[in-house]
Amino acid sequence: MKLLRLFVIGLMSIATTTLVAGTYTTTNGDDESGPSPSLEATIELIYANSFESQQVTSIVDDPENSVGHNSSIAIGTDSFPVISYRDENADMLKVAKCNDTACSGSDETITSVTSGGRSTSIAISQDGFPVISHRNGGLLMVTKCNDVACAGGDELTTQVDDSLGALSSGSCTSLAISVDGYPVIAYGNRMEYVLKVAKCDDVACTGEGEILSVVHDPIELAGSSCSLAIGHDGYPVISSTIQNIIPTYLVVTKCNDAACAGGDETTTTLPGTSIGYTSIAIGTDNNPVISYWANGNKQLKVAHCNDSACTGNDELASIVDDVDDVGEFSSIAIGDDGFPVISYFDRTAGALKVAKCNDIACAGGNETISTVDDPPTSAGFHTSIAIGDDSRPVISYLQYDEAGGKLKVTRCGNASCDD
Repeated sequence: MKLLRLFVIGLMSIATTTLVAGTYTTTNGDDESGPSPSLEATIELIYANSFESQQVTSIVDDPENSVGHNSSIAIGTDSFPVISYRDENADMLKVAKCNDTACSGSDETITSVTSGGRSTSIAISQDGFPVISHRNGGLLMVTKCNDVACAGGDELTTQVDDSLGALSSGSCTSLAISVDGYPVIAYGNRMEYVLKVAKCDDVACTGEGEILSVVHDPIELAGSSCSLAIGHDGYPVISSTIQNIIPTYLVVTKCNDAACAGGDETTTTLPGTSIGYTSIAIGTDNNPVISYWANGNKQLKVAHCNDSACTGNDELASIVDDVDDVGEFSSIAIGDDGFPVISYFDRTAGALKVAKCNDIACAGGNETISTVDDPPTSAGFHTSIAIGDDSRPVISYLQYDEAGGKLKVTRCGNASCDD
């Protein structure tokens, strides 16, 4: 048995990826120390560690039409990604359930779930199944899946708000699971020029008990981009954009109850104009950290708040990447080291990029910037990032080419995406 262990250690030291599948089970015989792992399991672990230490980029859905718009990614209870997105030609909400951490193998479960699928946002419900907010024309919809892949054609889709109007088709939705286990959704009503929140009173947002609240009611156009997270107090905090003719401003709304009801939420307009594609997360200091596109200078920027509501007009705004035209479609998550990681589009290069911050505020101008997918055609539209159970970022996004749109996924080879 000692010789076997030495052999395994030797294999680990060379980190090869050429091991072949097979059964190599051994037993301990009279060893009274108890059973040890089989060589089969050990070799599988070595193979996984060596293979998965490399970046993997996969085409997940590529029919003869345009798919991958408005993608949103979450990590399922099986540690594998699940992605909601729109099939533009079919006018459908689709879901891709991956069967490995990198969505590789071209054998993912692809399901056309229901009509619509604009502005999708996905989360994993308390039962382990996905729940998705999306738009169908001027309607805010929620689809609750009854299995991990949203397969079978029997998912429950509910109309939550029907007052949005046809002009709302380009507005945002952003869904999170509240501390009570039920969805809460931020969304823009561009017909009425307001940002709203829907708080569900069950896991599927069915019935008539949902609470619909106007949380920001400016004179300007509100809610073309929005992102919602649950603060450490259990209440939502939302970053969104408002537009006054040409300039666009970044606004943070901190709710003081789980439903953002009462009309007394704290709303702060952060300094700066011409802002878009906002994404919010809660930092390890319990305060919001927000990525956004500074359109005027074509930069990726991050605002780190020094309180839970981003008040005081003294938040720290940092330029993270300003090489060429960068920063559109940003999506932010907090890495296992407590520092933000951001996916975004480099329009000049037509590439997907990732910025890994080395502090909680992405300050100092010395973050790790990596190009993770740079095909001959443009890739990196509609990015969405999550942190896998292996601490590595996984990103869904849209690639355009002569055949139309493709849904792609890149799983980074390390926590910084700089492998």
